[in-house]
Amino acid sequence: MNTNLTKLTLIAILTFGLGSCYKEDMSDCSGNVRLTLRLADDVITRSLARLGEFDITGARVWAFDSSGDLVKYRCVGSSPTEEYEIAMNLPAGNYNFVVWTGDGSVYKYTSDASRADAMELYLDHDGDTVTENIPDLLYGMKSGCSVVAGEINDIEVVMHPNTYNINITATGLTGSDDTWEVAVADNNSHYTFDDRIVYDTGELRYLRQGTLTDAAEFRAFIRTLTLTSERHPRFTLRNVSTGRIFYDGSLTRTIVDAYAANGRTADFDHVYTYDIRLKFGGGGTPGNNGDLAVTISVNGWEHDHEPTDLQ
Repeated sequence: MNTNLTKLTLIAILTFGLGSCYKEDMSDCSGNVRLTLRLADDVITRSLARLGEFDITGARVWAFDSSGDLVKYRCVGSSPTEEYEIAMNLPAGNYNFVVWTGDGSVYKYTSDASRADAMELYLDHDGDTVTENIPDLLYGMKSGCSVVAGEINDIEVVMHPNTYNINITATGLTGSDDTWEVAVADNNSHYTFDDRIVYDTGELRYLRQGTLTDAAEFRAFIRTLTLTSERHPRFTLRNVSTGRIFYDGSLTRTIVDAYAANGRTADFDHVYTYDIRLKFGGGGTPGNNGDLAVTISVNGWEHDHEPTDLQ
């Protein structure tokens, strides 16, 4: 991993009228405000180029006045260039800008509200289960911006990811014809416009099912919304065909404990991809399934677990 980052390699909007003029609103094609989105320097990605690092399908910008009232909203699409620039037309004044990336058909917002403190952005989903990968979601805010009449006002907004990539591999399993399932259960689908989780929205389950590979491995990829060390989304692996649970624990504690066992500290503010390997059998301490040992590796940091760890 490398922290020597430059511009946000999302997928871009140009201010020169190519990708930023949408629908009936053509007034922003040559706006007096030019917003440039940039990935925070301390976000760790896996490549310097970062092309394809984030699954971005557009961006939405809200401009609030100093009292928190909505003045302007823009929704823009995407085109493949190196940075994200968005043009807006605003009267002179002081503004706070909020930017969310993501497909508007997946990430929706409370459009009937007109104040920043009354608005929420949320993942729109059917029921309590998500079985497909959600698009990446990034958030940025820039407060206290002065817009001057008669000139181009350049404003940079620093973006932070709100999505985490979880690659899961389980080995030492039997039952090649069985259906296997991994799930992460959390209540992190709604956010305020200062990027805080709204907790009273019900549980959401990120769910993947499949069969073992020819190498007797179960593999799955889940993209979740915000993770923090203080919260403990339930993380389970089970054989659907037999009903047997092979792993049942906290996703964040699984990550934190693997790092801690190697003298490291898990950092959810800077690391957004976690490769988790669950190795069953082959000696070691028994897992909570009673007859298999469980060794967990997270981003290469390995840890043998006692049954009490899997709660």
